[in-house]
Amino acid sequence: MAFFKIINIIFFLLWGCASPHTIENIEEISDVVEQTKSPLKSEKPSPEWVFGVLDFQNNSPHKNWDYMQKAIPEIISSEISHWSNAKVVERGQISRIIDELELFSAGFIKPDELEKFGKFTGANTLIFGSITDLGGTIIVSAKVVEVETGEIITGATARGEEEKDLDILIKQLVQELKEHLFPE
Repeated sequence: MAFFKIINIIFFLLWGCASPHTIENIEEISDVVEQTKSPLKSEKPSPEWVFGVLDFQNNSPHKNWDYMQKAIPEIISSEISHWSNAKVVERGQISRIIDELELFSAGFIKPDELEKFGKFTGANTLIFGSITDLGGTIIVSAKVVEVETGEIITGATARGEEEKDLDILIKQLVQELKEHLFPE
């Protein structure tokens, strides 16, 4: 914003004692520049967006599913890395930053922690979620959150009957996220 004010002042000084007509032109230029700036909040991710995929929660009664807390994000990261319009922060880097900065304490994310995380990883979008077993139905859900605002951009859910179908469920989840984030 200050940059555009400086440009306006330079235009004014270059034209010397400007007439009111010139001042109106400068204001018009300033208005056009302001209108062309796109807001980040709630915008769908552009090719410059970088995803950080966090560990998923095991909300099922099955303790033997705890390995999925890391396995699901690994698969999602791998799938997203094939998207031409996105980048993914390496999961090892995410773990180190979380441990080093002691982020995401008590199982939830504070807004100032989001900003720190984004600053240190370069991620401007986070994906996190859970796996649940509700009476024999396996549910994998994910949310996509903008780091700067903490706003949920979109979410997706995949359902299946058997644990052996988990790979298919995760691919369905990723496809649904992609369709929501990058509609054709």
